[in-house]
Amino acid sequence: MELHFPTRGSRAGPSGPTEERLGRLLGELSEKLGGAIECGLGACTRSSFDGSGLEGGIADAIVTPEALEDVMVCIDACGRAGIPLTVRGGGTGRAGGAIPLRGGIVLDTTRLSALAWQDDVLVAGPGARIADVDRALAERGQALPARPWGDPAVATLGGLVGSGGAAVHARRTGGLAPHVRRLQAVTGSGELIRTGALAVGPIPTWDLTRLLVGSEGGLAVITEIALAGVTLRPTRRVERVLPNRDALAEALRAAERDSSVAAGSWFSASAARALWPERPAFPDGGVLWLTDEDDADPSGSAEPLASIETRLTSRLAELYPKHTLVRFAPRLPFGVIASSIDAFDAAARAEGLDAWCCGDELGTVHLVVAAQDGDVERFDRATDVLEGVVEAALDAGAAAVGAFGSGLLAPRWLRRERGMQLDLLNQLKAVFDPHGILNPGKLPKTRR
Repeated sequence: MELHFPTRGSRAGPSGPTEERLGRLLGELSEKLGGAIECGLGACTRSSFDGSGLEGGIADAIVTPEALEDVMVCIDACGRAGIPLTVRGGGTGRAGGAIPLRGGIVLDTTRLSALAWQDDVLVAGPGARIADVDRALAERGQALPARPWGDPAVATLGGLVGSGGAAVHARRTGGLAPHVRRLQAVTGSGELIRTGALAVGPIPTWDLTRLLVGSEGGLAVITEIALAGVTLRPTRRVERVLPNRDALAEALRAAERDSSVAAGSWFSASAARALWPERPAFPDGGVLWLTDEDDADPSGSAEPLASIETRLTSRLAELYPKHTLVRFAPRLPFGVIASSIDAFDAAARAEGLDAWCCGDELGTVHLVVAAQDGDVERFDRATDVLEGVVEAALDAGAAAVGAFGSGLLAPRWLRRERGMQLDLLNQLKAVFDPHGILNPGKLPKTRR
C-alpha cells in the first residue's frame, strides 16, 4: 500500500501556524530543550501518519521530551504562540488521532517510558511500549485489561489510554478505563494536574481520570499512568463454522450470556479465505466464529484473537499491494449485524469493489474495502460504501466510535451520535485547552 503525502505544514490554511510565529516558537524551544527538537522533512513526514493510512497535515517540528518539565515547557510555549500541538506515541492507531491536522508541533512521548511499581499498581510513562508493560505485569501474574490493535513492540500505553482503550476483547475485564487508577497530565493551559488515587475501587465522586481516558490528547497531555493489571483465567480455543450471518447474531447473544466465554472473533468467508487459503473452502455467506472459553487445563496455546485480526490487515496489504484499504469499525447492536454485513457486501459488489469484514464479541464490526492507489473515483466509491452502511447502522442504535477511537474517522458521525452533547464537549475542551492548541480539528464544533 502506498501513502499519499500531502504538502508539508498545515492543510487548514489560515488556522495553521504562520512562518513568523513558528520561527519564534522553534527558537525558544531550541534554546530550552536543545536536541529534543527535529525539523527535518523526512522525520516530520514520518511522524505525521499513523496506522490508519489517512492523510492530514504535516508536522513542522517534532519535540521528543525526556522529562515532565520538557512537556510543560513545550505546551506553555505553544500556548503563548498559538501553535497546534499533537501528541504521539508509537503511531499504531487506526483512526488518525495522532495526525497533526493543522501542522505545528508533534510531541513524541516515546522517551517517557519509565516503569515502576507502587502498592501493586504499575506506574508508567505514556511512552512505555505495550510489550514492556506486558512483561512487567506478567512477572506478577497479571495482564493488561485491554489489548491494543497495534504491534505491542511499537504501540504505547499512552496511546491505548488516550484512545480510551480502543481495543479488543475487553468484555470480561470491562475495558481499560476502570483499571486506570491515577493519571498525571499537563492541560492545554500548561497546568500540571493529578487525578484519581491508588486506592482500590472507583472513586465515588466526579472523576477526571475517566474524563481524560479516551480524550485523544485533546484536553491534556498524559505524562504518567497508574494502571492495575488483571488476572486472566486459562482458556482454550473453540472454532465453529456458522452457516449464515443470522447464526452469527445468535452466537454473539449466546456468548454474552455465557460467563465461560472470555472473548470471541468472527470472520466473513472472504476474510477467512484471505487468512487461511490452505483450508477447505468456507461457504459463501458463512462465518468463522472463534471463541476463547474457560478451561482449567487448556491444551497448547492458540494465536491470540487480536493478533489474527491484526494479521488480516497485513494479509490484505500483501494481496493488494497497490491499493489503499479503506476501513471503519462501528459497534453495532447484535440484531443489525447480519443485515449491515449483507448491505455492505451488496454495496461493494455493486461498485465492483473487493470487501471483507470481521468483528469481536462486543459487536464491533470491521468493514474493509480495497481501492486502487491513485484512483480517486474508486476511493470515493469505497468511502461511500462504508458511509452508507454506518449511516444506516446509526439509525439502529450503533456507536460510530467502536474499536479505534474517534480521530479523523468519526467526527462527521459524532454530530449525529452525540447530538447536543457536542456543545458541552466543546465548552469542556475550552476549559482544559483555552488556547485551542491540543490536537485541534478532531472534535466537531457544531451539531449541524
